[in-house]
Amino acid sequence: MGKLRLNIDENIEIESPCLGENRDDHKHYDFAYYKKDTNKKIYIEVKSSKSNDKNNIAFFISSAEFEFAKENQDSHFIMYINNINDTNITIKQIPFSAIKDMCKPIKYEFKGKV
Repeated sequence: MGKLRLNIDENIEIESPCLGENRDDHKHYDFAYYKKDTNKKIYIEVKSSKSNDKNNIAFFISSAEFEFAKENQDSHFIMYINNINDTNITIKQIPFSAIKDMCKPIKYEFKGKV
């Protein structure tokens, strides 16, 4: 697992299962940070959109990501980046607990021959 250390605060360590040769996409979050003085791990899922509408947010979240976030809702956040194709982006930190009841399940089905 890739680990990075922030230069800003020696008390914070960031980890990402998405980095490095031991990459693990089964962790269901993109980054986590651990603040040593509070002994709490905070999970971050990054979502983005090409839209420049700052008030209307839409993104897809897998059922595994949703379940992980629900189980860890007191320490799970969505970092939503909009206007991703421009230099004028906006980043919002959204607590999962604030959006969990607004998420709607979507089912994908494939029928056919390959």
